Amino acid sequence: APPSEVQDKIFFMINNISAANVEIKAKEFIEILKEQYYPWFAQYMVMK
Repeated sequence: APPSEVQDKIFFMINNISAANVEIKAKEFIEILKEQYYPWFAQYMVMK
């Protein structure tokens, strides 16, 4: 799992996505989440 600081940023972004800001949030997300954490994020999205 990514560091807790990164997790907090991801959780905040996911909870605040809207149709109006999805492109901006996607760009931010790409910058924050490293490829090695993709499996963690996939599990988070399925379980939550």
